[in-house]
Amino acid sequence: MANTQMEQVPGRTKPGPYRSLDAWRGFASFMVMMYHTEQVLALQYHSKSFILVMFRYGNLGVNVFFVISGYCIAAAAGAALRREHGAIAFAKARLRRVFPTYWAALAMTSALALVLELYMESGHAIHSDLANLRILDHTGIWYMANLTLTNDIARVNFVVPQAWTLCYEAAFYLIMALALALVGQRWGEKAMLWAAHVVTLVAIGTLVLHWNIYPLNLWPDFGCGIVVYHWVRFRDFPVLPLLIIGLLACFTVLARLDHSFAAASGYFFCWVIMILLIILHPSDTGISTSMIGKPLMAVGIISYSLYLTHTFSLGLVNQVLKRVIPPGQISMGTPVTIIAFAVTAAPALLFAWLFFRYFEKPFLSASGRARIESEIRSEASPAASPG
Repeated sequence: MANTQMEQVPGRTKPGPYRSLDAWRGFASFMVMMYHTEQVLALQYHSKSFILVMFRYGNLGVNVFFVISGYCIAAAAGAALRREHGAIAFAKARLRRVFPTYWAALAMTSALALVLELYMESGHAIHSDLANLRILDHTGIWYMANLTLTNDIARVNFVVPQAWTLCYEAAFYLIMALALALVGQRWGEKAMLWAAHVVTLVAIGTLVLHWNIYPLNLWPDFGCGIVVYHWVRFRDFPVLPLLIIGLLACFTVLARLDHSFAAASGYFFCWVIMILLIILHPSDTGISTSMIGKPLMAVGIISYSLYLTHTFSLGLVNQVLKRVIPPGQISMGTPVTIIAFAVTAAPALLFAWLFFRYFEKPFLSASGRARIESEIRSEASPAASPG
């Protein structure tokens, strides 16, 4: 997680951690869990609870993750330039950060899908979307796409539903690696960041023209995070403020042209998160040590594992819940909805912590476990999202 802020040093600036980004990750993780909980509870129990309606907006947690990811990857690319690491080394480090942990989640989800399929056939399990994957009944392209996160290119569905965002993450990493190689290594970090801003403007142009081009269709989210890093790193006046205003104007145009305002509103939300990260940056230490910040940071540190495994936990809890409270028997009110979310979230957090410890933490740094904690706060981390 390349959470980077600038510490003032006589005559120059020095990179330091933007620690409260972990708190933002924790906040985004809860939003995503709320979103998936709403999908299950609303379908099964026809709840009209106000809080469950609010849970529907938890998908905006994806936008938060993408903005943070844009900041982190820009910071990682900048660090690679300062350490004189090449683009290939940068790309390998970023992909190593994503794939081993993802493959562990893929294996566990595949095993659960197979077990649930067998249980459904024997009549011991109630309906399950995972079981309906028919994990053994696909072509080699399907398996290869899920292993390499090329599902969007191969046009096949996902074993780990929320892994669709990782397809974008991997593509974003490669685009930044190209910016590092073609621009950064020749003209420096600032030029590399402006090259990324150009990609953002091009991506917005394709959206205005209604060209849904992967991965440019979600690059503006990522680009907002790059703007935050650029601001923190260089404080370019007045060009950066003009860029920020320009992004707002572009998103306004998107909102007017897009047939679905909900789709364009996601970009507005990214713009708001971008502004908040810029404004709150000077208060980073206070936020990261506050009573709210600390628990959110604890969740944020395991957010990638939580993102990958929370639907796994939700599926297991849901099987139990359907047996205890059969669907259609009650309509959940607000108090019961809160309890149901707590019952769902608690095992998800515990499972994510165990998964983090054994399947993510060992891959955070090639230098060994002695440096894991520092790597958690200094390396780029993949974004998460709902599936």
